[in-house]
Amino acid sequence: MNLYRAALCHFHRFLVQSKKKPIDLQRLHIEEFGIDLSQHGLKFNTRLNHQKLVGAYLRWLEKEGDLPSGFYQKIDPNFRADCIKPQQAELPEIAENFLSVINASSAPATVDGYKSSLRSFYRLHQETGKRPYTIDRTDIENFMRYLQDRGMKDNQRFARLVQLRRYLDWLAQHKKLKEHPSHLIKSEDFPKRVQMLPRPFPPEIDIELQKRLLRSDDIDHMGLYLMRRCGMRVGEMLHLKMNCLESDNFENFYLRIFMPKFKTERLMPLDPETLAVVHKILNLKKAVKK
Repeated sequence: MNLYRAALCHFHRFLVQSKKKPIDLQRLHIEEFGIDLSQHGLKFNTRLNHQKLVGAYLRWLEKEGDLPSGFYQKIDPNFRADCIKPQQAELPEIAENFLSVINASSAPATVDGYKSSLRSFYRLHQETGKRPYTIDRTDIENFMRYLQDRGMKDNQRFARLVQLRRYLDWLAQHKKLKEHPSHLIKSEDFPKRVQMLPRPFPPEIDIELQKRLLRSDDIDHMGLYLMRRCGMRVGEMLHLKMNCLESDNFENFYLRIFMPKFKTERLMPLDPETLAVVHKILNLKKAVKK
């Protein structure tokens, strides 16, 4: 879900800055979108993935009737009729039951993380032909090799194993496993996590960056400036609502920031320059909705 969100944020930013709607797109614009992603510093594989996800989005708009039939085939030089969305493993019912339990007490992003880990695991497990809860050490070792071969960093592999271990604990509690989870995923299987302290920019560089971001009309740059001035996280920026501004009787303005992790809000006072940036972002969001 987060990958789709990132791709579509880049795509709609590109549309707004190009003053176009999806129906106005031509083959040349698809190539321009790829160049735009490159100019924003995205790596080659990430750019390809974003373009595939945007293609799936445009084909979904076709299916919903928001774009004419065959529209995407005309504008994509690499069109393939069999590629609508990435192939994902279907989760067995028992895994879906586990996710429903997690969903009752966790944030949506946390549930998505567990779902992604279980899909990766069962994509391999289904090839063995075994029952969903028939899991042995060989299955775990195959999964660890899979994570390693994908080039996942230590922290990512650590998180995937923690998520799978919690699922195995749940299976054990429901008497579905023959082996104890500690025999399947051992303590030595977890890679050592890299914990690095953030390194702040020197004051002079920080000031110069803020000046350049403030002068830019790029919505990504405006978002970075707003995050810097208000101490916002990426998730908080993505959840910014149209009615995010508040004012008091003294004409002071505040930004209402929703915190997805804690499901609550906080108010951040705004100086005139930051307030002007908020208005620009909201106007762009209104333009996209139209």
